[in-house]
Amino acid sequence: MSSVSAGLKEFISGYSAKSADKKFHMPYNRKDLALDFVKLHDDRFSSLGGNKYFACVDMKGADGRMYDIDFMMVVQGDKLTVLKRPFTKSTANRSTTGSKTAAFGKR
Repeated sequence: MSSVSAGLKEFISGYSAKSADKKFHMPYNRKDLALDFVKLHDDRFSSLGGNKYFACVDMKGADGRMYDIDFMMVVQGDKLTVLKRPFTKSTANRSTTGSKTAAFGKR
């Protein structure tokens, strides 16, 4: 799974490199989040079978909050494809208010 992990990191950095501010952008609560990569959780990396994988990534927003970004992807040969727009949970105030969720849909 290390090659899939490396592929996801490459996807995130490539996606970020294409934006003017070099951030990973995605919608959250009808706003655009500009995110920086912090950590890929290899301990939460899962094979779903059929060459499909799930991974959890920590990213920090320009607003200073930390976000859990969950990616679903498929590997075919040496090609990794992100299947869906990432699922987002704000980790700000997690201990008191719980997680909030955002958009999750097909790209």
